[in-house]
Amino acid sequence: MIVALTNSKGGVGKSTLAVHLAVWWRESGANVALVDADVQGSSSLWLKETGIEVPVFRLQSADEVLDRVPEISRSFEHVV
Repeated sequence: MIVALTNSKGGVGKSTLAVHLAVWWRESGANVALVDADVQGSSSLWLKETGIEVPVFRLQSADEVLDRVPEISRSFEHVV
């Protein structure tokens, strides 16, 4: 399952929800990955601070997201 948290406005909780969802799935035993496509990289930093092992993919452009996420999703139950 691919879950995308999107909104054109900053500060609405996208990164917060993404990290919480990824950690929750991981702690539930799921094989999950996080795709951080935000220039700030907040999700990557916050996930690292949790100490929970979740693979992170930093993607920098919309084209990169469209190209790589389907490939990434083949290796994981969930991609956030």
